[in-house]
Amino acid sequence: MRKDTARNREAILRAAQSRYEQDGSSLGMHDVARDAGVGIGTLYRHFRSREDLLEGVAVMGLKEVVDTIALTTPESDARTALSRLLRGLGELGCDPVLERFVRQPATEEVQKMLASFWAALTQFLSSAQEAGEIAPDVTVEEFVGLLHGFLASVQAAPDQTRALDRFPELFIAGIAAK
Repeated sequence: MRKDTARNREAILRAAQSRYEQDGSSLGMHDVARDAGVGIGTLYRHFRSREDLLEGVAVMGLKEVVDTIALTTPESDARTALSRLLRGLGELGCDPVLERFVRQPATEEVQKMLASFWAALTQFLSSAQEAGEIAPDVTVEEFVGLLHGFLASVQAAPDQTRALDRFPELFIAGIAAK
């Protein structure tokens, strides 16, 4: 993919993500194109429909989550890695587009990214358990359920910066190996 093509695609996806957060289901393709600084034809060359565009946003969000997990694999200091992971995921936030596609993975690309997510998270959890930081009986499904609660709490907090400083510590204390 040419650099300008990749740059346009990235700009479209970021604009769509931002616009969806503002407008929800009334996301307009012309508004996204304008916000991305591209013509409507360029947008449609990348994404044939609104649904394709939203799926692209979901895949981008999943990739960011997987990258965050991969960058924080607990090899030497599992507690610090877990704290970095929680903070990184908290900074990414609860993406409404991502949540929509995670609940109903419609395409192979979304399913492939979900498989990457589960594999990365399973590896992370296993490493943290082997290091003795997380109780050995915590399953990856339980961990994800707790992550949902963590992310919702961060998002609902009146001071998200303070929440990102304090909540990871509380989360870790709740699942720590005794």
